[in-house]
Amino acid sequence: MEATGQKIVLRLIQFKKRDLIKGIGFSPVDLILCRNVVIYFSVELKERLYNQFHMNLSQDGYLVLGKSEFLTGDPGKLFTSVDNSARIYKKV
Repeated sequence: MEATGQKIVLRLIQFKKRDLIKGIGFSPVDLILCRNVVIYFSVELKERLYNQFHMNLSQDGYLVLGKSEFLTGDPGKLFTSVDNSARIYKKV
């Protein structure tokens, strides 16, 4: 990609650090990448986090998890699988 194209893409993307345990409130986004993090959290914290992700994703937003992470239980009803092996989910 040429330098001009890179600049355009960088203007469209926002990279932000969030404290997942304290809360992640932000305006609706199209994509959340949370890879290989939630495997270390309790079931309760995972469920709270997935609910937060659902609330903070735009209507057609996507959630990408790590290969060893799964949506189960109630949070699994908030998303539909786009690519199960790649752990890509779409907001329902």
